[in-house]
Amino acid sequence: MSIRTIADAMAFRRKIESAAQHLPVDEAVNSTELFPKWDSSKAYNKGERFTYNGNLYECVEANPVNPTWTPDVAYTYYKPVANVGEEGTLDNPITAVIGMEYEIGKYYSEDGKIYLCKRDGMTEGEKITLYYLPSALVGNYFEIV
Repeated sequence: MSIRTIADAMAFRRKIESAAQHLPVDEAVNSTELFPKWDSSKAYNKGERFTYNGNLYECVEANPVNPTWTPDVAYTYYKPVANVGEEGTLDNPITAVIGMEYEIGKYYSEDGKIYLCKRDGMTEGEKITLYYLPSALVGNYFEIV
């Protein structure tokens, strides 16, 4: 394809974004620049991926257009896609994102700090989706390491 105009470049970008939807998760999280940015005027279908505030998200339920339903607040429609190579160990913590699923006993990082996910009454390996970052839940779901 010969790109000679801005319209040609935009058409080529749409092809890249369409092809990126088929990448396996481990490749997708390392290639977020290939995905479109979240568009408040677009109705998303289940499985579509996009970026928002630098994070990769996936639509988990088709939804109508609503510009106030941003991915960081419309948890029933969007979920962050976790970085596959992050193991949740002290040496390799998982990058925390609002609305992600956390696992008791794993380590998470936020703004250069490391947090251990733990909660009285929950056992190691149990999972819970939380809508706040670890720093906001210290003493409840996390402890600073």
